[in-house]
Amino acid sequence: MSEVSVALGALRAAADHLDGTADRLSEISWPTIEPAALAGAAVSVVATSARAAAYTGDVIAEMRGWAVAARSIAAEFERAELRNAHGLPVS
Repeated sequence: MSEVSVALGALRAAADHLDGTADRLSEISWPTIEPAALAGAAVSVVATSARAAAYTGDVIAEMRGWAVAARSIAAEFERAELRNAHGLPVS
């Protein structure tokens, strides 16, 4: 049987870093692009800030979700270790 080691401090630090990055991304003021102002331009059909904002919002939500999951996993590992520390027989 092999042993698994998880650096809980590093996992929590990564979660904190992702939360901070998500916060900074959410504070960015994305420029508004008005497709009508580009009438006749080849890029007028793709130049929409709404799509970029929606995509960025999805990325931010996923980053925050990952951070929540990472913290939950770290807490579960700690609880499991505490439960098992006193319950395993010593040979």
